[in-house]
Amino acid sequence: MKNTMIMSNKQKFATLLALFFSVMFNKFAIAGGWCSVPIARASISVDSDFYSKIKDRSPRPMRRVHSEGTLPHHGIRDKSVKARRDMPIMLESALAWRVTGDKKWLEVSRNYLFSWFSKYKPSFNPIDESELLPMVSTYAVLHKELSTEQRGLISHKLDHWAAGYIERIRKGDRSNWQSRRIAIAVSIAVALDDRDMFSSLRDLFQKQIEENIYPDGATYDFRKRRAVHYAVYDLVPLVRAALAARTMGEDWYFWQAPSGASLDKAVAWVVPYALGAKKHKEFPQAEGFDAARAKAGVKGFSGDFDPKYASDLMWLSSQFKSELTSVASELSDSAPFYLKMCGQ
Repeated sequence: MKNTMIMSNKQKFATLLALFFSVMFNKFAIAGGWCSVPIARASISVDSDFYSKIKDRSPRPMRRVHSEGTLPHHGIRDKSVKARRDMPIMLESALAWRVTGDKKWLEVSRNYLFSWFSKYKPSFNPIDESELLPMVSTYAVLHKELSTEQRGLISHKLDHWAAGYIERIRKGDRSNWQSRRIAIAVSIAVALDDRDMFSSLRDLFQKQIEENIYPDGATYDFRKRRAVHYAVYDLVPLVRAALAARTMGEDWYFWQAPSGASLDKAVAWVVPYALGAKKHKEFPQAEGFDAARAKAGVKGFSGDFDPKYASDLMWLSSQFKSELTSVASELSDSAPFYLKMCGQ
């Protein structure tokens, strides 16, 4: 009789495991309003044919992706590019489920999400990992539809991912790498509704605006590389960070540094190049890897700046300034699906 009153080791383990994931989920509770686009408006953008194209496709998660600093067909670049095609499938399926409530979309996005989080190990290379941000967005949309164990595991991994980036931001420089580190960490902080983490990132974001953007709107990377390409590359992640911050009720897009620099001014600096009113010969004195890419014929690393490269920047920024919608529309027919269906 006495033995029946004592938990078996297996029962103890199960109890402790359940308690662990309960605590982790409560610690890393999700922010309430990740998507700002009303469901009625988002429903217009659901691609009914998309499911038939991807329903039989399996996720292709990798333990590590890497394309930064490599040319096409070198190293694991090509394999990484193919694997990252999972990202829009994962996110678009999640957003379609948000709009329709159809479980078929949920099963696809949940499968992709957990497949990646089960395998992927952060490298803390922001050039490689910026392309993985749909994993954060998908979690923000689906978190209530995951098991307690899945929520706990993913939240814990996200917290580790963001903490690693914050450590590197504090040691980093003012280049586009820093802008991308900030975008990744801010997105995770908002998705986890971690107010302390978000507060520390506010200061780091403002420091980057001060150090990366000049009062006239030009960016550090533009002046260093002499390429509008790199001004855009600097600004896209910073606008993404500002969109995530808006979810927390804060306006980072129009925040102005003591020098007068702001994200708003930097985007305005790009507009004449996006409209073709100004021309710019890209990478006129390219060195190192920039020169190697130009020699290999990689698009965007020689000749005049291609205005279409600024398309995403203008669509993202139009979420703050509606007048930029007309500029964005000149560059592409419509906004990216994630903006039409979610708002970030």
